[in-house]
Amino acid sequence: MLDNTGLLLFWATMGAMAIMALWFASGPLWLGQKTPRVKPSLCLTGLLILGLGMGLLSYSTQPSYEQLQRYYALDRLQQILKELSRKPELTPEIMIETLNQASTNLPDYIEVKQRLADIFYGLGFYQQSGPLFQQLYQTDPDNHQARLRYAYGDSLLNYGQLSVAAREQVHYLFTLNPTDRMVLNLMAMDAFQQADYALAIQIWQAMLDNHEVLMEAAERTAVTKALDKALRLKEENPLPNDS
Repeated sequence: MLDNTGLLLFWATMGAMAIMALWFASGPLWLGQKTPRVKPSLCLTGLLILGLGMGLLSYSTQPSYEQLQRYYALDRLQQILKELSRKPELTPEIMIETLNQASTNLPDYIEVKQRLADIFYGLGFYQQSGPLFQQLYQTDPDNHQARLRYAYGDSLLNYGQLSVAAREQVHYLFTLNPTDRMVLNLMAMDAFQQADYALAIQIWQAMLDNHEVLMEAAERTAVTKALDKALRLKEENPLPNDS
């Protein structure tokens, strides 16, 4: 099926041909001849082709039913989010229930699922956003943001320690970009919470030393403090092979 650009070029060509036909047919009359070279019926056919082409072009540029459904669903989620933001007295349970009820009445498009996951994530409801992010990166393996947000939410739910599934995503993201500061920090926090202070120290020190790991001043300060704490705990809890 032709896209809108292809249809536009096609019908513009047809229209130009129709106009040329009209000019050719009426040209002799301009020159004083009594009869046109081409019958008027051919001119009328050219006009009909031009009109039909413009009508079809107008129809082709209209959004499809699926596009309208997707737009309505995304707009509905945005409206619900605005309504929730105007009611700070609502409990997290009510907000979660409201969003879950709304999602059951919306079409199951990937963009809708992405938006719903982002809303849960933005509100700090990581237990609700996690399964949605899992579905997203399982459907689209290139959706690396979904992998990262799933792992980050999992880390916050478990006080820095990653689940097996989240750890797999972090390690996968590390292979794609070994200087991503969020990925590195997740790995370091996971090691720290498992009392693997040596690994945590190694990662945090590498983050501070590697200029390719871009961090703001506040984040660099936080990493430095975490590194100092890991160094202290490593000294207080030496492993047999550390001596």
